[in-house]
Amino acid sequence: MAKAKHQSSPAARPLAARSILNAAHSAFGRGDVVEARRLATAVLAGAREKDEDAAELALAPLISAPGAAVAQDPQSVARAILRMTRPPARAYLFAVAVAGVLAFLVAFAIHFYDF
Repeated sequence: MAKAKHQSSPAARPLAARSILNAAHSAFGRGDVVEARRLATAVLAGAREKDEDAAELALAPLISAPGAAVAQDPQSVARAILRMTRPPARAYLFAVAVAGVLAFLVAFAIHFYDF
């Protein structure tokens, strides 16, 4: 039985051979927001690999919004990844509102039912 030929793609290379920015972007693409944020924070803290310059040139157009281009330096690309992976404030506001309603209902029950 014949074996399929495997074509090597940049995403198939080991993590150590890729740049930190590429790893952050691929983690974001997989939906691993925590890993993408961790790697982007490492870039902002000063961690650099040897092929970081080529990665920033390739990733800046991919991350850019149609109206606002991302500058082609590692810090700007890392900030863009952090901005895209920021948790929405609406979820926190909803959790606070639910906690407030729950506290009100518990206080209401204690007051009127004398537990």
